[in-house]
Amino acid sequence: MANLEGMNMKFTIIKNEDIEKLPEPQRANLREVHEIILKNRLVVGKRGEPKYLVNNTDEPYVDQNGHWG
Repeated sequence: MANLEGMNMKFTIIKNEDIEKLPEPQRANLREVHEIILKNRLVVGKRGEPKYLVNNTDEPYVDQNGHWG
């Protein structure tokens, strides 16, 4: 695993595959929270749903080339 000491964890990522495994009431709750977050972003002038690229810190490529830590 990558050396993440001192890194600010700014984002929370939930894998779509993991969401699909949730019971429907929990998926509905998550959809509701997601919609509220998107609306709040729009109110303050941000893009509703930004797109991000994610690196999994458990993958071996993360520690290559001194990019992390």
